[in-house]
Amino acid sequence: MTANKEHHHVHFNEGNDTFGRDNEIIIKPGAEPNIFQIHLGFLQINHRYAISFSSSKTMMRVKDGAKLVPVSPTVPNFNCTFSKIEVDANQVNFFVELFAHKEKLLKEELAFQMNNEGDKTILQLTARVLGKGKGTPLLKDNIHCIGVEQDEDESEASDWQGFPEG
Repeated sequence: MTANKEHHHVHFNEGNDTFGRDNEIIIKPGAEPNIFQIHLGFLQINHRYAISFSSSKTMMRVKDGAKLVPVSPTVPNFNCTFSKIEVDANQVNFFVELFAHKEKLLKEELAFQMNNEGDKTILQLTARVLGKGKGTPLLKDNIHCIGVEQDEDESEASDWQGFPEG
């Protein structure tokens, strides 16, 4: 070997480090005035999540002193529900429970009204759901796994032979 051995190291410029900066839940206005798209990133199949996100009152068109009331869909949705909606001086805080019940692209809708009257505002939650054995996603800020439910195939698989006859 030569005395002039080169050392190769990988260097990352910390000033341009974007890891962690785009870990926020993204809220975008939809095509229609009362629809908002909520991008949750990657989730995992059969996991239940507690999700919280906030938006400005002006973006959501919420008037001062208004009380936000969840609108129940005609067919109950057990996979996605509001836990709570809070309105403070400048923003609206949403608390949602979501069950990732299917792989690939998951779309769920929640709706609320101001003071239980007028037009409803629709929140369209979207997430990419990883299947079993496809890895563990890095969850965005304010998304917490609160439970894992067994797959139907797993729950029936058992080594138990039953009670002995006799």
